[in-house]
Amino acid sequence: MIEPYRPEYFKRVLEFAGGLPNFDYVRMVLRAHLEERRPGGCWVWRERGKIAAFCGMLFMNADDAWLYGMRVDELCRGKGIAPRFTRALFGIARRNGRTWTGLNTLEHRKPAPVFRVAEKLGMKLEVIQAVDTFWNLPGRFTRPRLRRMR
Repeated sequence: MIEPYRPEYFKRVLEFAGGLPNFDYVRMVLRAHLEERRPGGCWVWRERGKIAAFCGMLFMNADDAWLYGMRVDELCRGKGIAPRFTRALFGIARRNGRTWTGLNTLEHRKPAPVFRVAEKLGMKLEVIQAVDTFWNLPGRFTRPRLRRMR
């Protein structure tokens, strides 16, 4: 069952997600919604009364929503939580006027569990975006001169 995230849930989310890769990303999702008040929010999924999953959703504009930072307790995996949680989040996006919802799959060389979730929900891959890498070499390059375009 889905419910909005509350700060007192952090300890439980940390218990199951703290040891997973990129827990700092989960902290960033929480900070974006709880401190910076970004549109959307964070949710948890309860299974048998216990918090079993976490996810954030960003309302990018009036039409689009983006799911990110989903983590499912390893002890609860393989029980269909991720597809049910994702479907419930799609419903929240739809009720908030969003007509498109995407999800972040990170960069995987082989199909990851999130690909199976997307397939179960009838989603289709629309685009793969490159990861931006920026290098700082201030001593070698002059700063660009920006001009107003007509």
